[in-house]
Amino acid sequence: MKRAFQTRPALLVAVLIVQACTSSGGSQQACPPGAIQICHCTPVKVGVQECMEDGSGWDVCLCNGDADTDSDTDLDTDSDVDTDSDADTDSDTDADTDSDTDSDTDADSDVDTDTDTDTGAEGPDIFISPLSIDFGKVEVSKAKAGMVIVNSTGTEPLVISSITEDDPSGVFSYTCTYHAASCAFPLEIATGEQAQLEAVYAPTGLGDHVGTLTLQTNVPVKPVVHVALSGTGEEECVTGPVIVCEPSTIPFGTVPRGEPATETHTCCNDGCADLRITGRELSSVLASSNEFTIAGPATATLEPDDSVDFELTFTPRRYNTSRAGYFYVLNDDDATLNGCNYKPGQRCVQALISAAAAEADPTDQDIHISATWSRSDSDVDLHLVRPGGSFIPAGGDVSVACPSSVNGDDCHYSDPCPDWGNIGEYTDDPYLDVDNIDGGPGSEEAINLDNAASGRYSVYTYLYPGTTGAGVTDVGVEVAVWVGGVQVEQYSVVLPSAQHYIEVCFIDWDAGIGAGNVTFSGVSGTQAP
Repeated sequence: MKRAFQTRPALLVAVLIVQACTSSGGSQQACPPGAIQICHCTPVKVGVQECMEDGSGWDVCLCNGDADTDSDTDLDTDSDVDTDSDADTDSDTDADTDSDTDSDTDADSDVDTDTDTDTGAEGPDIFISPLSIDFGKVEVSKAKAGMVIVNSTGTEPLVISSITEDDPSGVFSYTCTYHAASCAFPLEIATGEQAQLEAVYAPTGLGDHVGTLTLQTNVPVKPVVHVALSGTGEEECVTGPVIVCEPSTIPFGTVPRGEPATETHTCCNDGCADLRITGRELSSVLASSNEFTIAGPATATLEPDDSVDFELTFTPRRYNTSRAGYFYVLNDDDATLNGCNYKPGQRCVQALISAAAAEADPTDQDIHISATWSRSDSDVDLHLVRPGGSFIPAGGDVSVACPSSVNGDDCHYSDPCPDWGNIGEYTDDPYLDVDNIDGGPGSEEAINLDNAASGRYSVYTYLYPGTTGAGVTDVGVEVAVWVGGVQVEQYSVVLPSAQHYIEVCFIDWDAGIGAGNVTFSGVSGTQAP
């Protein structure tokens, strides 16, 4: 169940920035969304600007005239109300306080010498942001605060003589600070300075509430400024945080080796209290494969209805393999205690991951070898030994991680993807696709090597004693050899007994021309694992 973001007031204190259930990642912010700062309209006149909602930068500088809603064009204090439209040139003595001599020839086209504050004249001015705060839903008996910034933007100090509350329900209040001290009226704010009003909504009952803060100032053209307040009281939270993550299964399908595939896993807070995500991780079999990565926060706090996305990427390093495991999200929702396999005593939700690597295409490989046999009581192992390396019949446990060794000589079941060529670069490493221990009709093992270095490679087969039936003899094996994307040889060999090996052939590869030759060897012997 995905939810859209809820709009939050731009200047609320303590805002958690997270993604909505339908959102995806974010970008680095240039400023905190909704923040206010002083800016200059002229060398001597200041205004304010607000950080844009997405945090990408500061909005335009709002100056006195930008914020005014009055429509006056002539702020002289003369009291003449002449309505004559004749072209009089009389020197009337109406009660102008300016220095005009009223030589108008139309309907009062006085040439005033006074200066409108909208054009940057000397005098006090004010800019307030925001002019309204919607606190949204707040539980009864709890409180939420919002900040109002009062900026002195004129050329003379701004004086606030009083702040009154119109609050029929008695749920709104405010405190005011100026230079970190409590305000006392009249409050004088120097040009370019600001005061902060912290408005608080603390509902005592359910439903919608509205109120107003009214500021009385010494600004001639707008002495009274109103800030609208609203909020909705809701029932006290009893469910606490509730985590819901989806999807519950994450199938990557079959992915070609070396090509990343990404799936998104979203966790939402469906409760009524903040949810803390305390960790996210993969089960050990997936983490140790070096084929999965997680993008998304390691920890987060989600407000009700908020969410966070995790992007899981599978990049197979081997061919013809499958992966299965879990993605865990640890949290503080009590209902998820013991909710994950292999996570006893922890609050956790899990999603099942399945993924597979595609089979190799022999025509795309520098070297491809395969061994097939039909005996169900035999375990035949295929080996590819690097130039100058040594045959190793067996040793150690099978590793699912790649690389399984660094500079291991022999690619086989217990070292299925040694790091050859450039250390740390897996595209030039050999890969055993599967260790077939069961035998039977159609049994096969294959090793693939692309971007092979020049040199002589050796191909071996070995009859592993640990999973070969007692007394088994004469196991026939077909070995196919592909070089440069073309099958060049098919050899039939017989392994006479357990612990017996055969060096089937040599592959002389020239990386410079992308071609090679194959030579039969036939050297055999026995060697214990």
